[in-house]
Amino acid sequence: RALEVYRPLVVERRGQVGLELAAKFLNLSQVCGMAGLVEEALQAGRDALAICEGAECEGESAQALGLRSRHSLCVVLGRLLVPNARDSSPAFPAWLAEASDLVEDALSERGGRGGSAEVTQTALRLFEFGAWLYRTHQPQFLKEFLLEYTGDDLDRARVAAAAVAAARQGLVQRDFNDQTHGGSELLARVVKDLVEVDNYLLLLNSKQASSRA
Repeated sequence: RALEVYRPLVVERRGQVGLELAAKFLNLSQVCGMAGLVEEALQAGRDALAICEGAECEGESAQALGLRSRHSLCVVLGRLLVPNARDSSPAFPAWLAEASDLVEDALSERGGRGGSAEVTQTALRLFEFGAWLYRTHQPQFLKEFLLEYTGDDLDRARVAAAAVAAARQGLVQRDFNDQTHGGSELLARVVKDLVEVDNYLLLLNSKQASSRA
């Protein structure tokens, strides 16, 4: 009913009214997601994001709502991207691409640094989701993601360190004899990448310690 009320108002008056409509779509997306209504949750989240995208540069409330919409979509997509979905669902590549695009877009264009507490925390959750996404599904891109978006943020550095530790544990469990997943060449590349991330995090921690001294 709230959506029915707000839709015609948005046509007449955008701005804050449009953000209220986006918030209603976001609420609907979250409720549908919790109820297991995947397609409905994804559509409502996309509708919320479509409204926010044009207004995110105009203020922190729009920016926060846009980041929350992306995170809500990522949560739903993350539930679909379980390990066995790669082989069991033809939609897996599209889900993976949408999830990675949502994270990259949020962190590269809006960043979440220097904004309100809500913006910063939501961006951190998106960074954490991205670290999980690349670690579990595209480990060959994990280093690139972590080095590009960690910056000098200590909270993100902690997430990155946890992702590196989990990735190392995952290497033991992954079947790298399966050439369809890259085989031993991918294993060697990922191991080397994780060392580079470790070195970056050590340097970051050292700089932070020096600045406090």
